[in-house]
Amino acid sequence: MPGTPFLDSIFMTGYMPCPSPRNPLYCCHMSDYSAMSLPALLTTIPPLHDDTSNWAIFAMCFQEAMEAMNQWGHFDGTTMHPILKNATHPTNMEKQAIKEWEQEDHAVQYHLSRQLPDYIFIGLTNHKTAKGQ
Repeated sequence: MPGTPFLDSIFMTGYMPCPSPRNPLYCCHMSDYSAMSLPALLTTIPPLHDDTSNWAIFAMCFQEAMEAMNQWGHFDGTTMHPILKNATHPTNMEKQAIKEWEQEDHAVQYHLSRQLPDYIFIGLTNHKTAKGQ
C-alpha cells in the first residue's frame, strides 16, 4: 500500500523499521555503510530492552554494524588472538599484533556493552574477550 511507512521503509529506502530511543524510525539493512561515520553507524543499533523483547532486531542490527566495521570476527571467533611462535622470545611484530588485536577486541566489547541493559552487561564482565561475551 503506497504511503505506508513500513512498506516505504523497506522497499524505497532499504531500511527496516527499528524503533528505539536513539533511532525512533529506522536502522539496519543499509546497502552502503561506507558513507557512514563510526558514530553514525553505531546509532543504528537499537539498545537491547531490559526484558530482551527486541532481541531479534538488536542481534541483527548489532551483527550488521560489526560486520560493516570488519569487527564481527571478534564475536564469532574468526578473528583470533595472535599466537606467539616462541612464547619466551616474542618478536616486536608479534607484540604489536597482540596489542592491536587486544585494542580492537576491547573496542568491540565496549560497543556491545553500550547496547546492553546493565544487569546483562554485569553478567558478562567475567568474560575477557568479545567472543566470550
